Amino acid sequence: MKYEEFLPTLASAENLEDQFNDLSEEVNDVKQRLYGQVRQEATSAVAEFSELSQQLELADATLITLQQLHQVDHALESSQEALEAAHYVEAVNHLLTGETALSKVQERGGAEISVLRPLHEKLLTQRENVAHHLDVAWASIVIWNLPDKDFEDVSSTPKTELILCRPSMSSGSACPSKGPTTDLHSATLIGLMDRKTKKFDHEEASSSTKTGLSLCVVSPASGSACYSEHPTTDLLHAYALLGLMNKTMKIFASHLLKGLLEPLLHFPELAVDIREAKGSHIFQLVSKDGAQEDQGDEESPGDKVERVFSKLKALLAFVHANVLDVPPPSADWQDNNPGMMLGDALWLPLCDAVIKYCLLPAIPAHSSKLPSYSAVMEATENFEAEVRALGFLTSISSPMLTYARDVSMHFASLRSQFLLVTARSLLETSLHNTTLVPKGPPARLPPLSPLGSKGSEICCLPTEYIKDPLWPSSTPSPFSIPRCTVSSNVIQLLDLARGAVEEATQTSGQCAVQLFHTVRKIFHLYMDIVPIYHRDALSLLPQLSAVHYNNCLFLARHLQTMGHEFMAVLPRTLRNCGLTFVDIVPELTKMGTTCLSAQLKEQQAALLASLSGARGFGNLEEDETFIAAQKAIRQVILQLDRLASVWDGILPVKVFTRAISFLLEVVLKEIITQICHLQDISVQEAERLHVVLTELAERIKSILCHMPPLGESDEGVHRTRGAEAEKELSVHFLPSWMRFQELLLLLLASLQLILERWADGKGPLAHEFSAVQVKGLVRALFQNTDRRSATLARIH
Repeated sequence: MKYEEFLPTLASAENLEDQFNDLSEEVNDVKQRLYGQVRQEATSAVAEFSELSQQLELADATLITLQQLHQVDHALESSQEALEAAHYVEAVNHLLTGETALSKVQERGGAEISVLRPLHEKLLTQRENVAHHLDVAWASIVIWNLPDKDFEDVSSTPKTELILCRPSMSSGSACPSKGPTTDLHSATLIGLMDRKTKKFDHEEASSSTKTGLSLCVVSPASGSACYSEHPTTDLLHAYALLGLMNKTMKIFASHLLKGLLEPLLHFPELAVDIREAKGSHIFQLVSKDGAQEDQGDEESPGDKVERVFSKLKALLAFVHANVLDVPPPSADWQDNNPGMMLGDALWLPLCDAVIKYCLLPAIPAHSSKLPSYSAVMEATENFEAEVRALGFLTSISSPMLTYARDVSMHFASLRSQFLLVTARSLLETSLHNTTLVPKGPPARLPPLSPLGSKGSEICCLPTEYIKDPLWPSSTPSPFSIPRCTVSSNVIQLLDLARGAVEEATQTSGQCAVQLFHTVRKIFHLYMDIVPIYHRDALSLLPQLSAVHYNNCLFLARHLQTMGHEFMAVLPRTLRNCGLTFVDIVPELTKMGTTCLSAQLKEQQAALLASLSGARGFGNLEEDETFIAAQKAIRQVILQLDRLASVWDGILPVKVFTRAISFLLEVVLKEIITQICHLQDISVQEAERLHVVLTELAERIKSILCHMPPLGESDEGVHRTRGAEAEKELSVHFLPSWMRFQELLLLLLASLQLILERWADGKGPLAHEFSAVQVKGLVRALFQNTDRRSATLARIH
């Protein structure tokens, strides 16, 4: 029983083993087939699928490209059709759609497609074509006729007008016809300026408006889909979409400024005539008659500026209402607003023109009229506010309003410029026109402020101070002006400067400071111009050199006190700084002294040159030498007489005396030196020498006796006529005069007289000559004898 089922189980197991082996062989067979045939077929299928996928993608890309190319072509055709139908916004939109589609094709890598370049060129051509049609349409609405040249005066100004034409729905243009004119030519139309590829023959468009400057705005014909109530709406929207709005407005602003705005500013007498005729709105400039022009001259600056601003506002409102006031097509229209673009292009040039033709001439010529400028400022503020309300102005700052508010600075600049120009013209006038300035009394000045004070409490010097015994009337004042002759232009220059300082006392702040410094510049201008501009005259003419010296002295004396004189009434800014003119005084004094000293040196050289003709006063026994010496002395006398007559009454007494005495001293020293160097003087030579020198001595005495009195202002030097005057002058100004007289005595004196005048070294001869000089003269005049030896022995 135990092994009964063994054989059946064994048989079953063997059967199962046979089945397993069969199945294993089948599995191996299938596996071999899978790795052999099926795997190769799967790999081939995958490759075929990838290729089909790529072909599908290429087909899709080609389809999209073709669709976009078709869209470009369709956009070109649609744009052209819309353009022919005058649907400008639609034409521009189709053009932009085509450009967008073409850019997408290029972005997708279609740059190698051969058709792209022709399409790109067609789009560029179409863009230019659209721009050209927009320009033509704009030119049919906006027509400019500009003059050949700028207007020179009102009489030559042609009829100038701005015409905005609105034709009826069924008719053509309603612009009034214009007669031909020879003064004008048609300017390049708006939108076509600076365009290189397209030209527009505008003769036909402007044939109806040939007089003056005219701008016609014509509504589109009836039946056009782009017709709107405002004639420029469709065009401005199309310009904005095409990106040409800014350029169009710049050209429009240029013509508007040169054709209408500048004539209105340049010629305030032009009147404005705004009217409507045959559906056209006309803005016309007309000239007033003579009576009205005369009335305009009597207007105040504020009224004139207000009148000009009212015309400008009327013109800008006219342009805004009939050209630029169009409804916005979208929310982003603010960036392409034609009014703002026109304002950006027009405002700064308009401000410059307004400043040049209105605000600058309205600035008063004197500080007393500055308060009246408030009307000009108010008119400027109102004008800018109305321009801003029209939408032309978006910026916060305005050069025009800033200029009007800074009137004090501009007044000071203009006043300073006027003062400097006037001063220069005075300095360039001749110095020959002179005026006698009498001796001035001591200047009455306020006392100097104590150190550290602000100068706010300054009072005038009391009269008792002038009469104080410590300041006697005989004592000259350091600020008094001596009697002399000065140029008339210097007096006018000083009056101009004093007027400017007085004007500075009536202003405040920076204006007063600038006026005060302008006065300082006037005197610096004097020191810079006069020595150079009048250089030849000052060098060649002794009279003018003396006048120039007086001019410098006259100005210097006034500048010593002028700053302190006005210090009490100057603005606090100047008082705190302590500005005066005292620092200019040394420069003026030096300039005058240098000029007179140079003239004295030239005269000194001329006198010495004349004396050189005397040949050292030797050999006077010969007639030729004697005649030459006489001629030389007479030449010196003539020159001294001429200088004395020229300078007498021009130079102050003290200066005149010192100048003539200086030249006399030069002549006398040279003569004495030359005679003292003579080794041998015969009796005949001594007599002839005495004759020649006596003639000079007599003339010198005449000059000294006829000198004007020094007066009390010349350091207390009093003199009378005659010998006493000669003595005082010789002591103070001419030390060689007494020596010269002693020399004349020596020429004809005996040895005894020489010893008497020597008086053992205590006589007048010893006072003028040294012992060596006297011995030399004695040896030259007398022969070698015992008596001469005895005389020489006593002179020591």
